[in-house]
Amino acid sequence: MGCAGNQVVRTPNLDRLAAEGVRFTQAVTTTPVCIAARYCLLTGRRSGAHGRHANNNVDPEPLLDTIPALLGHAGYHCYSVGKMHFVPPRRHYGFHHREIMEELPTWNHDDDYLMFLKERGWGHKRELHGVRNLLYCQPQTSPLPQELHGSWWVGDRTVDFLRANCQRRFFAWVGWIGPHPPFNAPQPWASMYRNDEVPAPIAVDRDEATMPLVLRTLRYYSDYDNATEARLRRVVALYYATISLIDHQVGRILDTLDELELRENTLVVFTTDHGEMLGDYRTCQKGNPYEQAVRIPLLMRWPARLPAGEVCDHLVTCTDLLPTFLDAAGYQHPVLQSLESRSLL
Repeated sequence: MGCAGNQVVRTPNLDRLAAEGVRFTQAVTTTPVCIAARYCLLTGRRSGAHGRHANNNVDPEPLLDTIPALLGHAGYHCYSVGKMHFVPPRRHYGFHHREIMEELPTWNHDDDYLMFLKERGWGHKRELHGVRNLLYCQPQTSPLPQELHGSWWVGDRTVDFLRANCQRRFFAWVGWIGPHPPFNAPQPWASMYRNDEVPAPIAVDRDEATMPLVLRTLRYYSDYDNATEARLRRVVALYYATISLIDHQVGRILDTLDELELRENTLVVFTTDHGEMLGDYRTCQKGNPYEQAVRIPLLMRWPARLPAGEVCDHLVTCTDLLPTFLDAAGYQHPVLQSLESRSLL
């Protein structure tokens, strides 16, 4: 993000969030893998409690309190849109309403975004979130017009939700798939950054035989050993493009909160589940303890309660969000006594 010191990426709306709220410089993920981290956020507990240490399914699954179930008891209408990575995908975990957009849906009819595209004449296209398999970490451009791209759809659905629910207490979990391989931004975003203006990935700086096995394995998976510097830079450029596209949707959501006069008393949190190696040390993805995979953005804005422009250097993680949301709602539930996490407020 620009507010975190990146001089190239354009994130005016995330920078606006940071200027109007608090930026946490030392936020880390509990487990740098999608499903595991998301269940940590959802339950306020680490992987040892909810059983998801990777993208695995737990059977039997422990019955744990979740953010939407608790806030639902506190009188909030709880909504989610976009990527959640729940197993099974239609499980609600306490959400009153869900609109789903997942990376790899088993059935089209389980995915609201795919049905949206089908209604608009795009039901014939495959790999709508980018071509995976051997091209998973290779540069790609989405064939979709920007207004039909998944990141834009999530912004549209969130704005519609806010307009329809602005008269009642709500909790909205807004989930984008990006920035995540395959990096397939639509035009004009895919042309937003030139190769020569983005940084080249960090070179290997040690005896490769001593590198963790997961890093060496992912190197072959991404074929970065055979990549030219131009291809590596193009991946970074598309990653930045995906971030800027999401930043634009964040701006649309913030503008809608302003329009509906909800800005002062709405807590807005921006974070993610893990980072991305992005070609550093000739590897990709996450699942390792390197800084690129473990560090995550965390911004919080609530003008009625939080100072503007503050920078917090405390070590925090996604498990801290459940007690934060209960604190914001004024809901003192007994589950808080059993958590190691604490409210960030």
